[in-house]
Amino acid sequence: MISYQLAHESVQKEHDTILQILKSNKYDTSIIRAINTKRGQKHREEKIKWVKFTYIGRETRVVTKLFKNTNVRVTFGTDNTIEKLDNKA
Repeated sequence: MISYQLAHESVQKEHDTILQILKSNKYDTSIIRAINTKRGQKHREEKIKWVKFTYIGRETRVVTKLFKNTNVRVTFGTDNTIEKLDNKA
């Protein structure tokens, strides 16, 4: 319900369904508020960003390891594309 971008009506319908399931199984319905609050905050905080590095060798790996425990993900590229090779001819 939180992870997907749903219309407001769909979110409300899903919320009502979850509440009904909790009630039917004799769970405390206040648990959904705690879960929604916690997950909603986590979901908003974890915006992942991507950064592209041109791979030039071992040094690139050393630098990109600095991003390991962050919300930044690393992708690698190269300079020797077919387009650039064709322009040299």
